[in-house]
Amino acid sequence: MRPEEIAIQIGYSVDKNGNVFLNNQRIQSRLFKGYYEIIIHRGSFVHCKIHRLQAFQKFGKVLYESGMVVRHLNGVSTDNSWENIALGTASDNMMDIPQSIRQQKARNASLQNGKRYSREMIDAIKADRAEGFSYSRLMKKYNISSKGTVAYICNHDYLF
Repeated sequence: MRPEEIAIQIGYSVDKNGNVFLNNQRIQSRLFKGYYEIIIHRGSFVHCKIHRLQAFQKFGKVLYESGMVVRHLNGVSTDNSWENIALGTASDNMMDIPQSIRQQKARNASLQNGKRYSREMIDAIKADRAEGFSYSRLMKKYNISSKGTVAYICNHDYLF
């Protein structure tokens, strides 16, 4: 059984504002790595993220379909309100982050093993993209782990 299913079975719920309740009594959740969670003691410890519990209440087992992730529409990972939670792909989820923050992350990711990408590598990536290479194919060819980094390289005319 998944954490969200265990939480519901025990009596946990999340209201429309993102507050957590156990048997209709409000409880505190803890902030861990940018997300609120509860820890359920059930023989062992079960960690249940509040945004996933809210998504389970809202969408049911669709949450568990392949490729599905929980999105915070406003990009704020601590806002677990009903209106802010949606399901989508990892790409959808990335697009929920404001563009300026995505670009900064891409700039930061542009450092590879402590070195910036060379002008020659940037030109080669752009040339391959112009020839129709997908971001995934470019990532594989140039050993880049972030699609955002590849997109940033392809869509900007200056060095990092």
